[in-house]
Amino acid sequence: MVDVNIDSFDLVPDLIGWPIALVGLGRLAGRSPWFLLAAGSAVVGLAVSALHVVGAAGSLLGLLDALSGTGVVFGTCSAIIALVEAPEPRRTANLIRWWDLGLVVVAMASLPVLGADLGALAIVLVVLALAVAVWFMVFCWKQRHRPELMAAAVHAA
Repeated sequence: MVDVNIDSFDLVPDLIGWPIALVGLGRLAGRSPWFLLAAGSAVVGLAVSALHVVGAAGSLLGLLDALSGTGVVFGTCSAIIALVEAPEPRRTANLIRWWDLGLVVVAMASLPVLGADLGALAIVLVVLALAVAVWFMVFCWKQRHRPELMAAAVHAA
């Protein structure tokens, strides 16, 4: 979901990250259909990453890559809103999902207008996207002990 590259070497390989996300979301899919949406988005992200490994490229793959990450964020946050009664996590999840979606919409809407010459807008979008990604990961980590968000097997134990 977050690419960290040094001289085109990916420090967090997507082919490792996406399956980890898929396993976790798959375990939660029975708790909310929103987790199922997030898991489906992780499948798309994994497929896109596999295509990148074999050398495929293109604007459609870039779009699918962005949408898969947004699907994971939006689905996960929506599931938290649906399952958690406490107002603070619901409010934070709502903010995260709309910030993430908004950034993707702005980026995608800007490409046809500005093309590859995004300049300063690209820098702002990348910084904001990284901030939202970190916010999302920290938020999810903080929610991990909520019984309503635990996988059925873990919850039953």
